[in-house]
Amino acid sequence: MTEWRYGLATAPVPATDLAGVRPVIDGLNVAIIDELDRERTELTRSDCPARVAAGVLAAAGHDNLDTLHAAALMRAATPLCGS
Repeated sequence: MTEWRYGLATAPVPATDLAGVRPVIDGLNVAIIDELDRERTELTRSDCPARVAAGVLAAAGHDNLDTLHAAALMRAATPLCGS
């Protein structure tokens, strides 16, 4: 799979039609933004980074994430604070 990311000549043909899942993705995007708006007070508290880190570590342990995926989750979640 990584091979076609760097060379369009080896990309799968025909391209996957995502029209069927686009409404689901759009709905999830709206739900995420709505949830962030509802949690704005929590996300702007001074202890937000510590709470997010604790939550990520708990989730990583619960889901048995390897180090790479746990680090990616932490990196993705950190910008939530201060939103």
